Amino acid sequence: MRIYLFTIAFLIGNNSISQNTALDYYNFGTSKGLTEDYNAAINYFNKALELEPKYEDALYSRGICHLRKKNYKSAIEDFSKLILINASNSKAYNQRGLCKSQLGDYLGAINDFNDALNILPNEAQYFFNRALAKYNSGAYAYAIDDITKAIEIDPSQGIFYYKRGVLNYITGDKAASCVDLNKAVDLGNTEAFDIIKLNCR
Repeated sequence: MRIYLFTIAFLIGNNSISQNTALDYYNFGTSKGLTEDYNAAINYFNKALELEPKYEDALYSRGICHLRKKNYKSAIEDFSKLILINASNSKAYNQRGLCKSQLGDYLGAINDFNDALNILPNEAQYFFNRALAKYNSGAYAYAIDDITKAIEIDPSQGIFYYKRGVLNYITGDKAASCVDLNKAVDLGNTEAFDIIKLNCR
């Protein structure tokens, strides 16, 4: 009888120990996300959010997983929920803007990047992302302005110079384009080589 009661007590105690917290599920999901097993990661983030519906990191990470899977609408839903919980989360606006760009909603994307920059005005990547949305909407001059701001903040990114070089070429400023493309190569960006060979002799 004592053995039976001990076994029950052990099982009850062991069950309570094995119950996972929202943080546990978040950590499991993060591990799966790092191995690019996004479906498993999303399942863990779902469990975390069942326990804590306003778990900001879990919402953000689940949104990133949806984005990686190109489920842009689902990603937008997660980033939008996060913004409702925390309107000062610049990363959520930025990621939602990237999703909107992928869906062709460039105006919506630009608005999100505007909001991200209102919160974090010295983030070079936000300027660059907004520039790409402006480029895709045909606003080339404004796109160049944004990339120039990104370069002023962080002049170490070859991709910034490469994209500005392409934009300068499109808008007819060949000299400025070649300067940017050569700078991009100096910073390790190999995409610029072909354009330099053809247009910067």
